[in-house]
Amino acid sequence: MWKASLLIVVAAGLSAGAWWLGRAEREALEQRLVALEVLDVSDAQISRGHIGQVRQLEERLGELVEVGDLVERDRDEVFGRIGITEANLAELAAELDLRERRIEELEQAQRTILEDLLAEQLGAAERERAELTLELAETRAELEAAITREREQFVALERRLEDSRAARAEEDPEILWRRFMGPVVQLAGDISVGSGTLLRSQPIPGRDHAWRTHLLTAWHVVRDMQDDPRQPVTPIPVRIYLEDGRHRDEIAHVVVRHEAMDVALLELDTTVPVAEGALLPQRETMAAARTFHAIVAVGCPLGTDPIPTRGQVASTAHTVDGQRYWMINAPTYIGNSGGAVFDENTGELLGVFSKIYNHGTLRPTIVPHMGLVTPMDDIYGWLETCGWGVDGEGLLMALDKGTAPKAERAAVATSRE
Repeated sequence: MWKASLLIVVAAGLSAGAWWLGRAEREALEQRLVALEVLDVSDAQISRGHIGQVRQLEERLGELVEVGDLVERDRDEVFGRIGITEANLAELAAELDLRERRIEELEQAQRTILEDLLAEQLGAAERERAELTLELAETRAELEAAITREREQFVALERRLEDSRAARAEEDPEILWRRFMGPVVQLAGDISVGSGTLLRSQPIPGRDHAWRTHLLTAWHVVRDMQDDPRQPVTPIPVRIYLEDGRHRDEIAHVVVRHEAMDVALLELDTTVPVAEGALLPQRETMAAARTFHAIVAVGCPLGTDPIPTRGQVASTAHTVDGQRYWMINAPTYIGNSGGAVFDENTGELLGVFSKIYNHGTLRPTIVPHMGLVTPMDDIYGWLETCGWGVDGEGLLMALDKGTAPKAERAAVATSRE
């Protein structure tokens, strides 16, 4: 009986604690168990020594069972912690994977933004380069055009100076007549008479053998010939003088006028060119004029044929009623209004004769050597606002390079400035 109990206890102890016992101790217990199984003796024959051994085995097995229970609890706790750790690791791995994907997305977004920004900057740089290239080309073209104009003006000035020197050296009456007398015309109405200055005729674009001719005069001369000065459409009789003593009569209409400046631009109604026309000076020539500058005044005083008188510029800054004039000392008289004041050396038209000083009130006395002239640089400023300019050859031109406006329409559209 004790043998069976002992075997059961030992077997249970081995079963409970065998998983953690050392190999050597487990084998020793198993050998002692086998020795007990094969022992064939009666209970009476068991000695005290064997009973002591059995009790030691029981105690040892009890300890093993307790240790096994502790180890079992520790193992479960360890496995639980391992499970928790593995779950935490799985969560951390998932979080890490999510963050890696987010980082990749951010990096991709950053690359996209940088690429877009770079593309935008490159596009802006390319546009700026194109604009600068265009601006450089336009500037180059403007400079080339300016150089060309300056060259043309220089050549024209040289040519005029050469002609002037030759004319002055020879004092050829024919050259002097064509230069100073030929461009001046008479404007004669029913109750007034005055003068005007023809500009050189220019071919009309797109029309064969057709020419356009303009002339400058004083507005008050034209005004006194109008049925209604507010709508200056009344035809203006123009008498053109020829070198052989004959004359040619034409009709003109107002193109534009400036009442305060006392200037009007007319256009002949004929397409036949005139033989002589005045050249217009460059602004630099006007700016260089000073007191004592030699001039020739030509007009039709008292309704006569053109009469030239020589003189000088007395002042380039004489003001009357807020309007600037030149004062000249070349003798002039009633009827010179609208006539020409030429540069004696170049023959260029320096201004339009406007009025003459008189003295006294009851019986005013005309002072013939105190004539007032509207200078061409002031006239240029006004004409440019009306769409007209002067080219390098001293010719009047439409600034839009197109056909000049019709006289009747422009006259109606122009109001007092």
